[in-house]
Amino acid sequence: MRYTTLFVIVLIGSYLFSCSGSKPPTNFVVKDGKYNFFFFDTANSKKCDGNLTLENAYPNKIFGKYNVVNRNQDTIPGFNYNKGYYEGTTTDKGNTIFLNMNPKIADANLFVNANVVGDSIVGTWNFSTMKGIQDRGIFKAGLIRE
Repeated sequence: MRYTTLFVIVLIGSYLFSCSGSKPPTNFVVKDGKYNFFFFDTANSKKCDGNLTLENAYPNKIFGKYNVVNRNQDTIPGFNYNKGYYEGTTTDKGNTIFLNMNPKIADANLFVNANVVGDSIVGTWNFSTMKGIQDRGIFKAGLIRE
């Protein structure tokens, strides 16, 4: 009986203390919120722009919705629709992110690898199929202050 009571107390205490660790540390770089994004090709011509909502950037997994607003080129690989969901990961400090803009598709993925600097996300994107990388370019996004 005594050991059972002690076990229950330890179990409840562990549960209560484990629930308090879900907030990001103060030095976590990437911020949740709405971002304007831009995809450029290798010649630095804008392919498209839009917005995405970054949610749950801690711990290490991110997800959200995106919406393509303007298409500046006829073909934009990986964006079969003008909106959708993405998934990704981030480093422990939140200063580097990796996004898969088509997480439900196995053979036509639009990947973003980027660094977070202040309220900006800057990096590269590539469209990868079963044949390898088919297109690539520059990715930029900025946090919208509301």
